[in-house]
Parts: sequence; structure tokens; C-alpha cells
Amino acid sequence: MVTQNQYSVLRQPTRHLNIKIDLINENDIIVDSFEGIATDGSISMDGNSTYRRSGNMTVVFDKKYNILPSPESKIWFNKRIGIYVGLKNYFDEIVWFNMGRFAITDVNLNFNTAEKTMSCTLSDYMAFLDGNLGGTLSHQTVIPVDTPISEAIKSTLTGLGKVSVEDIKIDGVDLMLPYTIEKPSGSTVYELIKEMLDLYMGWDFYCNENGVYVVEKIRDKANDPVVEVFDGTDKDLTLNSQPKVDFKHTRNSIYIWGRQLDDGKQVKWVYKNKWARNNYSDLNGLTDKEKGDICHITLENSSYAYGGDGWSLLDFRVIPQFNIEQIGEKIYSDSNEKIFAEEQAKLKAEYELQQRSNMAETVSFSCVPLYYLQPLNKININIDNLIQGSYLINSVSIPLNIEGEMTIEARRLYN
Repeated sequence: MVTQNQYSVLRQPTRHLNIKIDLINENDIIVDSFEGIATDGSISMDGNSTYRRSGNMTVVFDKKYNILPSPESKIWFNKRIGIYVGLKNYFDEIVWFNMGRFAITDVNLNFNTAEKTMSCTLSDYMAFLDGNLGGTLSHQTVIPVDTPISEAIKSTLTGLGKVSVEDIKIDGVDLMLPYTIEKPSGSTVYELIKEMLDLYMGWDFYCNENGVYVVEKIRDKANDPVVEVFDGTDKDLTLNSQPKVDFKHTRNSIYIWGRQLDDGKQVKWVYKNKWARNNYSDLNGLTDKEKGDICHITLENSSYAYGGDGWSLLDFRVIPQFNIEQIGEKIYSDSNEKIFAEEQAKLKAEYELQQRSNMAETVSFSCVPLYYLQPLNKININIDNLIQGSYLINSVSIPLNIEGEMTIEARRLYN
């Protein structure tokens, strides 16, 4: 959450930029800090990437800092860094913005100029799980059928870093592994966790700015508070491109096919975004209903699914303007032999319907850096009343110098 000091310093007409680098040991404890040695670089944040944060940074090379990579150096395999951007306020105090904690994956030395420099490639702590800097399984790993997934993930991550694992439940009931997972040696911790989460779609796995591994439910952001408004009143905002609209993306009828079980039962689930009506009582007048048909109730701004013998309130919304009654049926179908249970198919259908009930509208623009903006922040845009509405940030790129602009890509949110 942005503080008042951070908000105020970003509105000042002039900026005095400072970059602080924290040196962090293998126990994730800060052991040293540097200021004034970073000369360039950028931090990228992407809400759809394995690496939520990545970047690069160039620093002045000086023997007194002991940063030439070696076992005795401040830059080595077991070292991490934290990066902060600071701006001076009117009281000559530095207000800091946390850009994240990073592993150093590559180092390049440039001794061809009068000012010797070292350039680093940065990745968030997921690099310690996906085989780049660690996380490779030394032997076959077996997790038995019916193990609670949240417990399996917690035990897998034990000892690998700080973790925050949300209990993976539906209606208060633990979701279990529907089969025994076996991973051979040479696989990675990331691959193991990703397979478990993909069994029941709708959970996100990433490393946050404080180096904590997070597993959490993907939630509807439509009712989140607006973090920032871009309407040209107090920011130098320049659009780089017109909004992009992808009609091919839109789907309102989701068919998920799982495994055919030994008893001949076909595991499947169908969700159809079919109608929109004003009142709940209007549900009684709908005909030709099938299990999985969805009707959005406008006055409640909520959606109901038909279960074969009645209607139940969904814990997610559908977008009524893209329903079958409005634009015709647009089918998405997927088959997956790893879907063993109806609950898996149902959650997969829910996930795909939420992802595809839109036209994938995006907009890209640049502005003066606002260092607290992150992926999945909700923003509001109004440019000459032509491009307007609520958007969810997909990605941002932040320069580590005073001259650069921040670039933002965001996707449209539908109310």
C-alpha cells in the first residue's frame, strides 16, 4: 500500500533520484548497503510471467566495494540483492520505494571505458526453484494420492525460503491430489508445484517483492479500489498505441473433458454464459435450461448457475455483454487426461470462462515513473473521453535512471 509520503513526493515538479542496493545473504538477511554506484538499469514486472520481477543494472566498478565475482566477493552464488529507488522530498529526506529482492544470474564486466562498470542480470527468487540457480530434484520425488495440495506445496517449499501458502480449499474442504505424482531426478521444484496447482485451476504461484513465495487464489479485481488515475490532469501521460481488441479471444461456452474412468464414466463439466436478466425472479421464466447454464442478474451484479434442479449463486462473475444470447455461442473445448474428478473439470471451466469472457482489450502507454505501481493494480484511464474505463495492470517497466519513462500495459476490466 502506498504511503502519503510516497504519494506526495511523486507529485513534486522536480526529482532527485537515489538508488540503494542492499546486499542479502543466503539466509535472506541484509548484511550491507550501497548508494551512488548504480548508473543505469531497469526493473520489469509481469503478472503473467513465472518471474514476476526481472531486470538489469549497471554499477560503477571499484575495488573498494569488493564486487568482482569471486568466493570472497560481495557478488557470488549465495548472495542476493534488494533494490530501492529513493526520491528527496521538500525536507531533504529520502522517500524509498521497494523494487524487490533479486538473484543475480549473469554478470558482465566492461573494462574498455574510462569508467569501468559491471552489468548484472536480475531475476526474482523463482530462480532458486526452476533449476537456474537451484531447485533441481536430486532423486525421484513421490507425493501420494489424496495428499492435501496445500500441505504438499508447503512441505515441498520447506527450507527453500519464506513462504505464504493459502489453503487450497473449496467450500472449506481441502483439495486433494487425485493421483500419485512422481517426478524423476533432474526435474525441478517449480515443475512439481506447477503440476499440483494446474490440477485445480485458479491459483497463482509467484515470488513477491520481499522474496516470499506466494500461493493464492486468483480473485476478481473488478471491485478493488483504484490505485491510480490517468486522466492527464497531473501526469505527463503519452499513449504509445491505441487499444488492441481481439475478437478471436472471446468465448462464452466452455467444455472441459477429463479422463474416462474405469467404470466408464466420462469426467466433464460445461459452463455456458447464456443469459442476463434484471431480477432474480426472472430466472423462473428461462426455458431450455441445462446443467452449467449461467444467468447474470443485473440488479445484484452477480451470476447464478443452473444445477439441474435449481439455481446457485456463483462466487465469480461473468460479463453479460458477451453471453450467448447477445453474441451467439462461442465454444472453447479442452481435453486433459490429468482431470480425474468432476471438481477439477468444474474449476478448470470456471477459470477458462473468466479468462475468455472478454475481447482481450489492452492499452500501452508511458508516463513519469510511479514507483509503487505493480501488476494486478487497478487503475482508471480517461484520455480525451476516447480511451476510458477501469484497467488491470499486466506489466510495468521502470527505469533506474532519471531520464527514462515508465511503460505500462493494462487490460480492460468490465463492470
